[in-house]
Amino acid sequence: MKGEKGIKGNQGRVVIAANLPQQCYAGHHQVLSESWRKASYNNKLGSPSCDKSGYRGRHGVSQFQAGWHSFSQAIGGKMPETSPPMWSCGTHTPGWLNGSHPTLIGEQVSRTVCFHYNHRDCYLPTTVEVINCGPYYVYNLPTSPTCQGGYCGDA
Repeated sequence: MKGEKGIKGNQGRVVIAANLPQQCYAGHHQVLSESWRKASYNNKLGSPSCDKSGYRGRHGVSQFQAGWHSFSQAIGGKMPETSPPMWSCGTHTPGWLNGSHPTLIGEQVSRTVCFHYNHRDCYLPTTVEVINCGPYYVYNLPTSPTCQGGYCGDA
C-alpha cells in the first residue's frame, strides 16, 4: 500500500507499518544486546557494569551514549515494567520502566525510568521517551544518573 514501509525487527521479521517515526529504523537507534543486561543476570559478587559514560565497571569502561536505544530479543526485547532486585542486570542499581509501554504501533509516550537502590524501587527517577515500533520498542535514554546504574532488559 502507498505510504507503507517495511522495517526489520530484532529477529529479522519484516513488519509493514505506515508513518513510523525515524527512530524505529536501523541507523537511528543503538541495539543494546549485552547479556549482562538481562533482569535475571545477578552480579552481586562482581564489579557492576554501568551506563554512565566513562565509568569503569566489570565489563570495562562504559561506552554508553545518550540517545535512542532498543533491547535485543536475546535480553528480553524491552525494559521490565516492574522493579528487578538490586544487583540484577549486571549492575548494582538496575533501571526499569515505571509505567506501561505504548500499545499502538508508532505511538510515543513519556515515562519514568526508576533505578532500584538500597530497598528503594524508584531511586533517581528519570524521564524518558518510548516508541512502539511494532516488533520492538525504542527508548530515548540518557546516561545513567548514577555511576552504578544500568538499563535492564526484561529477560
